[in-house]
Amino acid sequence: MPNADAYPFPPASSQQIAAIIQRGTIRLCQPGSLVNVNATTDPEDFAYTERILFYFNKHYNSSVTADFVVLNSSNDCFDALNRSEVDAVGPNFSYGVFIGNVRRTEVFAPACIHFVSISAMAISSNFSVKDFNEFRQLYILATNLTASQKPTIGAAGFGSYLTAVAVFPGLNVVFLADEAFTSSFDNGQVDVLWDVDASDISDLHRPAELILSDVPAPQTTFFRYDAC
Repeated sequence: MPNADAYPFPPASSQQIAAIIQRGTIRLCQPGSLVNVNATTDPEDFAYTERILFYFNKHYNSSVTADFVVLNSSNDCFDALNRSEVDAVGPNFSYGVFIGNVRRTEVFAPACIHFVSISAMAISSNFSVKDFNEFRQLYILATNLTASQKPTIGAAGFGSYLTAVAVFPGLNVVFLADEAFTSSFDNGQVDVLWDVDASDISDLHRPAELILSDVPAPQTTFFRYDAC
């Protein structure tokens, strides 16, 4: 059960909560090609959403359901949340992006954490390292590398890109379109793919090493602070 002290429920009289209850749905925004989150397409996120709805309805004595709104990108979702066109962004968001020049974690309130994962990276076999600490010592902290010795980092998704810029200071970080994520590695445009998963690795044809970073990615749902 959510910790009511850490994640207090807003009063039922608040404008946001009253509108959700009256409408009968909470509008959860998702980016990309996701049509819907259900027990078949994404059982883990569906279970998380189910828990949110269970405790929401229990607290407010309501019967609200979830309505998933699909937009092109995570930034589009947060823009829509900022305009109150959706009620929340989630349930599977982690990295901090910016709304204008303000970090989104200063504009939006996170709900209770869904789960925490560790960001992984695929590295060209030309850069032989055994773990992230060695990569950090050889390429992030090193001050005597020439431009040709520095790996180029590829990231898809604005949140992942901004995280990569912070994690790899001094290295060239490239913002890739989703459809070019793995192909940019295969054709040698980038030497490292940041924030990869199993499906990305299976799509690669160029030899690569998979290593885990020490960057945690807590996944949660975001609401507007002034509407909570």
